Amino acid sequence: MPTVLPSDFLRLKAIYSESSERWHQGFHYDICKDCREDPPTIIEDFQTGDVICGSCGLVLESNLVDTRPEWRTFSNDDSISGADPNRVGDGPDESLIGDQLSTSISFIGGSDSTNQALQRAQNKIVKDGQDGKMNQNLKAAFATLSAYISAAHLSKVVNDTAIKIMKVCMMEKCIKTTPSCVECAVIIYKATKAVGEAREIKECMRIVCLDQLKRKAFNAAYKRIDQVLREMKKKIAQTSDMPRAVMSARQVLPRFCEQARLKAWQRSLTEAFADAVEDTQALDSRGPSNVAATSLYIVTALFGEPMAMKDAAMLAQFSTSETPNVIFL
Repeated sequence: MPTVLPSDFLRLKAIYSESSERWHQGFHYDICKDCREDPPTIIEDFQTGDVICGSCGLVLESNLVDTRPEWRTFSNDDSISGADPNRVGDGPDESLIGDQLSTSISFIGGSDSTNQALQRAQNKIVKDGQDGKMNQNLKAAFATLSAYISAAHLSKVVNDTAIKIMKVCMMEKCIKTTPSCVECAVIIYKATKAVGEAREIKECMRIVCLDQLKRKAFNAAYKRIDQVLREMKKKIAQTSDMPRAVMSARQVLPRFCEQARLKAWQRSLTEAFADAVEDTQALDSRGPSNVAATSLYIVTALFGEPMAMKDAAMLAQFSTSETPNVIFL
């Protein structure tokens, strides 16, 4: 009896199985179900939007969407006359409003008053349009917010989420034309909680260079923005459907352990110790940063590599005189 290898079995199954067409979008066609030529000759015709078998002419897929990137050349940038037919513009920005189908007029040097007048007139039309002013305000607000997030070394997910929240607040007139530092701090706080990279309020205030004296203004802005997000929750689920889980010390510990350069087994013990402290509710009156820094200090001391008390206080951003009160509670 001849021996059938696994590869031969799979090939025979592909050829003679009528129920398996093995067609997956993305141009991965193993074999044509009509002519069964192996290897197949597949032709992707993006002009007609069809994927065709080159041997028998069977249309394997129709209405194909061309998702390849468009090429852009700059061969005519230095030429005054003539347009480059290969030039394409940017796609629409989802964070802005409107169809964004505006036209810009430019010219190369010289003192041609006609071109300058056309450019000023076109810019005025674009900016004074129905969506022009709003888009200008949104771009300025996004730039300010992104600058704060970039300076704090937060992730791109936090930046994208914060931009969505900013857009909702500005569209609902919750934030004025130019957002204040307090409003930026509130948005950063909401964005970090939404994506699971939670930061405490004092950390967010420190990102935008605010001191604790502005806490009352922060609370007022937080209530105003949170109310808007609650109202928009049903309409814009992707923007305002934010988890409201309470931040724990375990969420803060990875950053603290990284800064303290702890080993892997020390990190595991510190996280277990912080969980035990939270389970006993011994430090419920303290913030997650205080619990994390206290756990870090105690675990390092127990295993013969004590951390300086001032270093633990610096991690949690509380004073050195307050550290013994937290540790010995």
